[in-house]
Formats: sequence, structure tokens, C-alpha cells
Amino acid sequence: MRKRKNPAQQKAWGELLLLINDPEWYLNPEKCKRHKILMDIIEYQEPIVLSTDEKHQRYLDNRPGLEDTVVKMLLEKKLSKEIRDELKMDFKVIAFCRRKYNLNPKIRTKKQS
Repeated sequence: MRKRKNPAQQKAWGELLLLINDPEWYLNPEKCKRHKILMDIIEYQEPIVLSTDEKHQRYLDNRPGLEDTVVKMLLEKKLSKEIRDELKMDFKVIAFCRRKYNLNPKIRTKKQS
């Protein structure tokens, strides 16, 4: 479904129609520059902002088998540092896998003497 144009795009569209009303507008360099600017305004789309979890999931989706490998290593009780060193990946992706599969490690505390 197409989105409604915002006021700036509507204004640019009106100006563009007036600009191209001249059959030889493309011969004038100033009009060509203005045409390019107006088209950029009209065709502008808001960038899609992904959450960090979506970014990590997309990272894993683009690397088939990596997610399974990370989960398998987490189930083998390997440390995140070991996984990172072996697979050459970011801690944040490993932490994402821990959260996703609820594989939170037990918190290790120092023994007090």
C-alpha cells in the first residue's frame, strides 16, 4: 500500500508539474538541477530503523548454521569468550542467542575466604 505524500512532497510535486510543463525544460541546466532536487524530495522514504535484536537476528539469518552452532556451544557450557574466539563474532550476538533460547549462565561469584 502506498503511503500518502507529506506536505513537502506534495509541494515538490506541484512545482515539478509546473517545471515540466515547458516541453524543452531538459535543455536548461538550471531546470535539470531543480528537477533532480524535486525528484529526490518526492521519492524520499523514511529509513527503516531496526532494533538491536532484529539486527542480530538478521546477522544470524545471513549466515546459515551459525545460530545452531552458537546454541550448541552454549549448551556445552562454553564461555562466551571461547565462542567468540572460535567463531570470530561479537559478544552481543552470543548474548542475543542466550536471551533468545533462555540459556542464561549461572552467575559465578568469587568465594570469600
